[in-house]
Amino acid sequence: GRAPDADLLSAARAQAQDVITLWGVRYLMLLPPVPGRLPYADTWQASQQTALDLIPHSDSSIIDDGTIRIYGVEPGKPLPLSLDFGGENTELWRAEGWDRDEPDVGGANGVWATGKRAHLLFRSEDGSPRTLRFRAHMFTCPGRVDQYVTLNLNGQDLDLLYFFPEWETYELAITPRPGVNHLWFEFERLDRPRDCFNQALIGKTGVQSPVNIAVHAFDQAFITLTDASGNPTDASFGRRGYNVTLLDEKTGRVLDEQGFDTVANGYEVERLVSYLDQLPAGRIVILATREGAGEFVTPELIAALQRLGSSVASPDQLAGKAHALVGVVGAGPGAAAEKIAPADAYLEVSGDFRTLAAAFDFLEIK
Repeated sequence: GRAPDADLLSAARAQAQDVITLWGVRYLMLLPPVPGRLPYADTWQASQQTALDLIPHSDSSIIDDGTIRIYGVEPGKPLPLSLDFGGENTELWRAEGWDRDEPDVGGANGVWATGKRAHLLFRSEDGSPRTLRFRAHMFTCPGRVDQYVTLNLNGQDLDLLYFFPEWETYELAITPRPGVNHLWFEFERLDRPRDCFNQALIGKTGVQSPVNIAVHAFDQAFITLTDASGNPTDASFGRRGYNVTLLDEKTGRVLDEQGFDTVANGYEVERLVSYLDQLPAGRIVILATREGAGEFVTPELIAALQRLGSSVASPDQLAGKAHALVGVVGAGPGAAAEKIAPADAYLEVSGDFRTLAAAFDFLEIK
């Protein structure tokens, strides 16, 4: 490993204080390593010193028997609490049901609630009444107008609120319990931008790709597929010339990958034409050239590409060029998503798989 820089240590020190305050940590315990258990066994002195440097603790240990040392820790005041979603790292207070902090969620930095129940944690030192205040707006999906949310604190419903399409500030009285509290935002529904806005449509075909597709044709040929869980798949055959990937139009499953070295000779072009001509109508086809399409482009290849939706009309438009295409067999000329460039062609067919309920700008408990 390497020594952390000053900025990283500073951020870690601030985060350590937040953790201590949220969970009410009272003690720092330093334990000896288990002999032979790496990596702690060979770094424990440095690890313990880093902990002492980052975590505020008592000047002297409460217990020190020569192997175990325990120091006192004083948590900060947990309330009032102010969270600027998107403007700072708020993951510590957000449990399940949230996405990442973002710089722009409808004109303000913030975070999306992505679960039907979005869970927030905070600590109170007593049971005194408090005021909860936050700013939010619903995710607007065409044809879906209402978004209601039930606020629940520690298993007790607080209120039923209507979220508007525009930013709105909400305020209500709460009575937390001493210790860690659980605040839930329970939404009526979730919507996917991918479905609401017909994202990931393949060119003008009207067909929505079931996976996100990125195609990069240059001196390499990259075809990357990403599913709804965010898992990427390298789907390029990786050969010089044309790389062809065939997808199931309903599931996005890769049915076949082939490579044709159309840079080498005309025979490879003939093989490519024969392969494309036998593909069944409706299948999703992805093309990416590596080191260009080659100089052996024929009218027969142009016709085969047009069947996939290519707009190319003559061999000279394509010969020697980088070519990236996502098409549908039988779609007709000009319907595909396509890029042709002298040396570097890139295109994406993608959409937002997330389920969204509402965006939050800030939250305060005073």
